[in-house]
Amino acid sequence: MAHALADAGFTVTAWNRTPARAEELAAVAAEVRSAATPREVAHAAATVVTMLPDLPQVREQLDGPDGLRAGWARRDAGVDPLLVVMGTVSPVSLVELAEELADDGIHVVDAPVSGGPIGARERRLSIMVGGEETDVARLRPVLAAMGTTIRHMGALGTGQLTKACNQAVVGGTLAALGEAVRLARAGAGPGDRPRGPRRWPGRVGGVAAEGGALPHRGLRRRRGEPEPAQGPADRPGDG
Repeated sequence: MAHALADAGFTVTAWNRTPARAEELAAVAAEVRSAATPREVAHAAATVVTMLPDLPQVREQLDGPDGLRAGWARRDAGVDPLLVVMGTVSPVSLVELAEELADDGIHVVDAPVSGGPIGARERRLSIMVGGEETDVARLRPVLAAMGTTIRHMGALGTGQLTKACNQAVVGGTLAALGEAVRLARAGAGPGDRPRGPRRWPGRVGGVAAEGGALPHRGLRRRRGEPEPAQGPADRPGDG
């Protein structure tokens, strides 16, 4: 996602909890500079995008002498800081965080995504946005660099609520698909030779989920590849 922003012409200051990852990105993208701390990121940029497993990890990057708030406090007066939470988190807890940050003039937008790692690499994520109209308008060019479908759902937290609804649909569909696989392998009845299931998963997945979860998981399982690591808020699946 950071690479997509650099490709779109944005100057990106990147920080990662695993420093080598930000350094690797900076080595291949001329518009990316690796930062040693979140404070350096906030000092360089009024708009900061986070993609973390859950809200506690976002809070960890906000506070302390090396946190985002310390960096924003040292910026020259001008554009208000904007925190963009793109991970999947609790909408209620997010609103509480935004209320705390408002005293420091920090604006918050939630923008969880659907499409998985492939959608991120191909710059075609679906992004569900919640926040004030002016903040979302300011952010839209940034989001457009990462996704093809951007929907402003309403007030802060409604992006997360929409993602929760999406996850419920994906989780239910994956459970139903598992039942369908068992049924296909069992065959039509005693004495019947079941037809191999390899002929139909692609057809079922093609019509059942355009968001990417079913095709991506089906391909990984046929290859015997492990599922990617996810934070608690990303389960039961990333749509």
